[in-house]
Amino acid sequence: MLTTMNKLTADFFAAEFPRYQVPGTYKDAIATFWQNTKIPFVELDLGLDMDSTHQWCVNNSDDFDLAWNQRKWNQHNQHQGSTWFKRPHSEHRYDLKIQGKRLASGVDSAANADQLTGITRPDGAIDLQIQLQQLGIKYSSLKLARLDPGGYLEPHKDAFQDPDCLSHVWIPIHSSDAELKIYPWGKLPHCVGCVYLLNNQSFIHSIVNTSTQPRFVATMRLIVDTVPESIWNLIQHQVQQQWFAHNSSPSGA
Repeated sequence: MLTTMNKLTADFFAAEFPRYQVPGTYKDAIATFWQNTKIPFVELDLGLDMDSTHQWCVNNSDDFDLAWNQRKWNQHNQHQGSTWFKRPHSEHRYDLKIQGKRLASGVDSAANADQLTGITRPDGAIDLQIQLQQLGIKYSSLKLARLDPGGYLEPHKDAFQDPDCLSHVWIPIHSSDAELKIYPWGKLPHCVGCVYLLNNQSFIHSIVNTSTQPRFVATMRLIVDTVPESIWNLIQHQVQQQWFAHNSSPSGA
């Protein structure tokens, strides 16, 4: 059964966003690229083949665990007895860790040991792991996420404390509607085979799934000082093309 997103999320997706252009110069943006808080995302076409990864997610869907933030919200509001009048911050979001012990940077794992519960599958999405290895891409964490029909994450900034705010990577695993929206840009049209350096610490964003099928994505955190020269050159080219070659405009409200 499809659920109804909370009002904040519904209003966010109904809103018209203003035109957005990265301030400053290309030279300034590249000089401090990984710490840049003004670039919302960068699309990199790496030619990834995601078919087998998608099939693996479908075949192993039962291993996905309810997302930590959603689980904590449920526990808190059940304890407070407020579930009858409060809409959740998110619904129908499930995660599966492939690599990495922490779900958020700057979190004391000893004080938040329940973040480390659930299944970790280092053997998961092997084809994706192999492709990333062949490209020379190293990461400190890799996670798969599933958003079921009717699911949503309300507008938010991720509570990471990582100075390399553009090291977060969002990877679509299969074709789906553009239902990741970023303020003040708009909806992000995405292509399978590409990865997106997503500035989830600096920009408010929200995700919904209005389709009738689960949507799978992968996220990872790059080890930025190991990024291969070929990838770094591609990043520089794409920043120039996407944000400074012409006036960028929102991709839709």
